[in-house]
Amino acid sequence: MLARLSAVLLLVVFAAPFAEAQGALTFASTTYDFGEIMEGDVAATTFTFTNESAAPVRLTEVRPSCGCTAPDWSRDPVAPGEAGSVTVAYDSKGRPGSFSRDVLVRAETISEEGSAVLNPVSLTITGTVAVTELAGGPQQGSLMFNADAHDFGIVSPGRVVYTFLVQNKGDRPVRLRDAAVYGGEVEVLLPDTPLFVGDLREIQVAVNTEAVEGEAFDIAVVLDTTDEAQPKMSLRLTGQMASDG
Repeated sequence: MLARLSAVLLLVVFAAPFAEAQGALTFASTTYDFGEIMEGDVAATTFTFTNESAAPVRLTEVRPSCGCTAPDWSRDPVAPGEAGSVTVAYDSKGRPGSFSRDVLVRAETISEEGSAVLNPVSLTITGTVAVTELAGGPQQGSLMFNADAHDFGIVSPGRVVYTFLVQNKGDRPVRLRDAAVYGGEVEVLLPDTPLFVGDLREIQVAVNTEAVEGEAFDIAVVLDTTDEAQPKMSLRLTGQMASDG
């Protein structure tokens, strides 16, 4: 019985500092929605946190999930009870449509006894980049697209999503009736109403990369439309599967 009690007390002694370290960094909020912003704008927000431990806290790594997100953060150690911040900026140039980006924050406490690593915190920004007019994009028949191809780069097994923008530049409505997929497994979400003259809409594509055979994919999405000038229109999706090593 005494041996068991000693083991329990020893566990408590070693677990207590770790539990304190886990709760040392408290953010007021870990998510922020920009709502709608205009393409080309750089939208920024600041996440604030408080050091609730008995030792200074230092941010050791602030890593965004993509190059379009630029973070800045408190570089000096934050004293107990004091506040620090992480500012996240999103560059919307060339990135129309909805977005969701993460920034991973790692930190540690600093004391005479040594440092204690804290649990990482994920900060998330979301929003929608609005475009009122497409110009200079690839045109197929009466419809202009922001792009007719998208490269996902290196991806892992799962689901990757991209949103094409399409605008009716013709003189009569065009309906996107259906989409045929060649070379992969893709879910295509088309507008459910016709594109009237000047209308700007989204075509969302989701690739199931778990179904990819080999090291890469090259998928064609052929749209069946009511456009008299060009009834069939094509979009291309490419990517490279991440290496297991």
